[in-house]
Amino acid sequence: MLETIREYGLEQLAAGGEMEASAGRHATWCVSLAEQIRRTGRLSQRGGLVTLEAEHANLRAALAWLLGRGEVTAAQHLAGLLAEFWMRHAHWAEAEIWLERALEADEGEPTAARAEALVGLNMQLWARDDFARADQLLDEAETIARAVDDAGVLAYARLHQGYIALFRGDLELALARGEESLATCDAVPQGFSCNGAFWLLARATLEGGDDDRATELHERLLASARAGGDEISLANAHYGLALLAERRGEPRSALAGFAEAAVVCRGFGDRSYVTACIDGAAAAAVALGRLEPAVRLFAAADALRAAVGVARFPRYDHEQMVAAARAALGEERFATVWASGAALSLDETIAAATALAHLVTSPDGDPPTVAAGLTAREREVLRLLIDGLADKEIAAALGIARRTVSSHIETIRAKLDAPSRTAAAAIAVRDHLV
Repeated sequence: MLETIREYGLEQLAAGGEMEASAGRHATWCVSLAEQIRRTGRLSQRGGLVTLEAEHANLRAALAWLLGRGEVTAAQHLAGLLAEFWMRHAHWAEAEIWLERALEADEGEPTAARAEALVGLNMQLWARDDFARADQLLDEAETIARAVDDAGVLAYARLHQGYIALFRGDLELALARGEESLATCDAVPQGFSCNGAFWLLARATLEGGDDDRATELHERLLASARAGGDEISLANAHYGLALLAERRGEPRSALAGFAEAAVVCRGFGDRSYVTACIDGAAAAAVALGRLEPAVRLFAAADALRAAVGVARFPRYDHEQMVAAARAALGEERFATVWASGAALSLDETIAAATALAHLVTSPDGDPPTVAAGLTAREREVLRLLIDGLADKEIAAALGIARRTVSSHIETIRAKLDAPSRTAAAAIAVRDHLV
């Protein structure tokens, strides 16, 4: 019905000779929306990213109309504004198509819009580690920004050069770009965030081994992100502090940090980043001797990456940890646990990591036998539920029927007023019921 109404409306606009004018107003509105979201910093918040996702069909239509009309500068400007949204929400392939079309539509005219689109295209190449071409795009963007004397686009391009240097292991250049960006970001026009420079400097310092300085920078980033409502930088800060805790040999703190980063990433829709956080939580679980939950999280992260179509964030010890867990659990048990993890949804995976983090950071001590009115058997079931076991696995562990396990879980949910099994596990950890 809605499609029929839409078609009728288009027919009436065409009949009245208003189609072009209406499409032009629509494109202007789309550009204004994207500019407003970037100008107010909402590209770093779930609200802005969710709005762009909801309007994605309109934004596509505007880009197509602008390119079809030969409005190349406006198309490049809009595509550049959408680049970070496309990257965060894993629209890499579509983004490349739009950005390439916009860039190919002119003859390399030196405009700020073209430079923005070049920086935007560079972002989409990160997913497949094509840093050589990303460098070329950023060099052209810098040249154009200098030619048109646009300080904002120049700073944007040079910050991204720092990101690429970091990804390629050139810490000297990454640190230099980070210091430069942090020193100049306040003077740059709207839409540029100092938090990006903070993160670059903090992460390059971490990779360089100066843990004290890296901790200070990540804590400053955390405070700045909280003050400004910058959720992307909040996730970056939690993730970096978790890496530092891991390096200090504090797996409980690391697990809590990775789990918190995963929750924040889920909020603004970056599923690729979520998988890196889950890998970190799994590594911390290995360090704590929690092998089955670790394997389950590793498997869930791999399955989620396959669904998104992104490579694993590099971790030098990933394969060794998985191999060690396989050897410790035995091939049959490892395969069973891995399969159960691979079947978890995104939300179930994050809930499992969060529940495990609560469990390992909770104060020691035996809970009362009648906590929340739970029987001893129900607490046994709940303890295994927290570890992420499926009903069949719980039944095998306790030597009871699978339907008995299901009945216990329903009773537990009722007693805890929990809407789901994962919620029951989280409540139990929070309230120290097991």
